[in-house]
Amino acid sequence: MKNIFKYIYLAAISALTMTACSEDGPDYAGPGEVSDAPGVVFAAASAYSLNPTESVLNVPLTRTNAQSAASYDVTVVTNEDNAFEVPTQVSFAAGEKKAILPVGLASTFEIGSTKQLEISLSESLKSPYTNGNSVLSTKVTRDYIWNDLGVAYFDEGFLGVRLESHLLQRSDDASYYRLEYPYTEDSYIEAEAEDMIGGTTQDFIEFTVNDGKVTWEQWYTGLLYDGTAGQDIIAFQPTFLNETLNDDNTVVEFNEDGTISYITFSPYYYIPGLGGFGEIEGVLYFPGYEFPEEPAEEEEVGKDFAVGAAFSDYLGTYEMTYNGKVTEVVTITDNGDGTATLASFDEGVSFVVEYFGGLLYLGSQKVVIPGLEEYNFSLYPSDGDAIYDDVYLYAGFDEEGVLKFKNYPYNVTSQEDGSLAPAPEMNCFYIYDLEAGAYGKYSDLTLVKKEANKSASIKKANYKKRFTNAKNLGKVSGKMIR
Repeated sequence: MKNIFKYIYLAAISALTMTACSEDGPDYAGPGEVSDAPGVVFAAASAYSLNPTESVLNVPLTRTNAQSAASYDVTVVTNEDNAFEVPTQVSFAAGEKKAILPVGLASTFEIGSTKQLEISLSESLKSPYTNGNSVLSTKVTRDYIWNDLGVAYFDEGFLGVRLESHLLQRSDDASYYRLEYPYTEDSYIEAEAEDMIGGTTQDFIEFTVNDGKVTWEQWYTGLLYDGTAGQDIIAFQPTFLNETLNDDNTVVEFNEDGTISYITFSPYYYIPGLGGFGEIEGVLYFPGYEFPEEPAEEEEVGKDFAVGAAFSDYLGTYEMTYNGKVTEVVTITDNGDGTATLASFDEGVSFVVEYFGGLLYLGSQKVVIPGLEEYNFSLYPSDGDAIYDDVYLYAGFDEEGVLKFKNYPYNVTSQEDGSLAPAPEMNCFYIYDLEAGAYGKYSDLTLVKKEANKSASIKKANYKKRFTNAKNLGKVSGKMIR
């Protein structure tokens, strides 16, 4: 993201100019100065928003001297379109430091419009230590009722990140929408644009959807080009910025029931008076949108193995590590039928592996442990929670010549309805008696061949899929036999 700002396209577009205004803070008298003024001021000077059912704007005032009841004159400086009915005085009860000036709204103040109001108090009422202003200059909006549709997701093309925010819809006209301002500090950090933070922000991104067309005017990104004050990066609707541009790539996608699934914006990102980046697409997914599941990347059998091409490469003596810490000397010997026996470890455990397609496969099988012949042990591959009687682990040499066992990605399991589904990932195996419990659990099997009998020629191989039908025998018990 840092780089994109270095290649801004200075488009030949008529520059839009903006001016900023500021208010001077209150003047404070020097320390120790005494005043008999009541200290009456307006408590707030922000913009106001009223819903259609509200007909009165309650303007708060405060005072510092609250000993007696008093009324103070209020002067109207600006009353745009006579939209306000302003009382000539505000009254405080004895002992009260707060009061409300009830400003009525005229019947001509239409819903959806914004009007300017400026009223003032005499400067003589202000105390040197009063925290507030003698003049209230504000904008008042008679807003519509907006219904919260839920959380929407916005793939913002300029930052290249996914934002999320609540999407609102007007109750009286479903074509009007508001997206609560989605940009956050975290989103700037994710986009590596921290050095651009400090631009103008807003409460909502407002737009309409009519006849499959998305319309808006502009929204601020909260970023400054090169971090320079006054150089706001703004997302304009192209035709709002310049009529010679077009909005043809604005898209609305509908669900089967006619509701909106998602919309595609085509903002022209521009710095007024300087230039622009051109149109960069962004997609807003409406609440309830179900993102398609990304297909799981199919694990190629043997892709992490560089195995010996021959069965004989696996035969020999190894140092075997399992459960991350136990090391024992074991041998892999040829059984003469395409299988080999790994023997023995953990006080007599041995098992048989099958050679197939350049790899070794470890499946469920009977296991006899010397001294414990009365138990009906079997080896069962497991996902750690359940054991299976017909799935596989498989093994091969990695590029360093270490023989490793891992999950076979093509294991499948039978469902209750008889259909097959991918089996969970097998990450270990148990030596288990279904009545008595587990003798041991084994994971992270690695075998390092003794130096004297290393013979594997390490190379990549083309492996075949071996499909299996797995059966979940049940949950693994914590009972261990020793």
